[in-house]
Amino acid sequence: PFLKNKQYELIQPGNKTNLTNARVAVIGAGTGLGIAKGILDQDKIIALASEGGHCEFAPRNEKEWHLVQWLKSDLQVNRISIERIISGNGLGHIARWLLSENKNIDHTMHEAAEIWGTGHEVQEIDFPALVSIKARKGDLLMKEALDLWLGAYGSLVGDVAVNELCQSGIWLAGGTAKKHLSEFYSANFLNPMRNKGRFQSFVEQLPVYAITDPEAGLFGAACRARAIAMPNEKIK
Repeated sequence: PFLKNKQYELIQPGNKTNLTNARVAVIGAGTGLGIAKGILDQDKIIALASEGGHCEFAPRNEKEWHLVQWLKSDLQVNRISIERIISGNGLGHIARWLLSENKNIDHTMHEAAEIWGTGHEVQEIDFPALVSIKARKGDLLMKEALDLWLGAYGSLVGDVAVNELCQSGIWLAGGTAKKHLSEFYSANFLNPMRNKGRFQSFVEQLPVYAITDPEAGLFGAACRARAIAMPNEKIK
């Protein structure tokens, strides 16, 4: 309720309704993946924590299944959580997987992928950001990586919407929200989000926002602190 228009963008208008005790969800893909939900009650939020990002990733098709098998081997783990794929680092993993295929052995991104992947998600190079830049400049393989990431992310957003019945909307947050704002308007993201079978019309009616203010976390904490300090004063 406290965010101003300049702090976010509307991705899907939906049919916003002023429901009492209506639920919202926040999905923040950044270094990892944060998921939380809240209950809106007039001008305040009851925040409910979640570790949804650590649920197991469910492949939707053969390509995602192969990605999961490769990641298990590469990371030497026996399960793949959602945030291993739907996060900034997840975009990097998807690109490394595509680069590992023999047909892509001569791609120019191999060196950057090896530097970033040596210690898994080391910070000497922002490989995921480089993947996005190359994709937007027309690199077909990096575009494939970005499209795979967007599809998985969109599908997750739809799943959370159905799971939580977020009638007051979904908020996309985290470090990737502003960086990938234009892609969130694309069919690569929106179609998987809406593809929820009998609940497609429900998801299509939900407002979806992207938080573009990098200081939104501090802003929210400040609003909460003021609400505690001045419980009888309305925050504007």
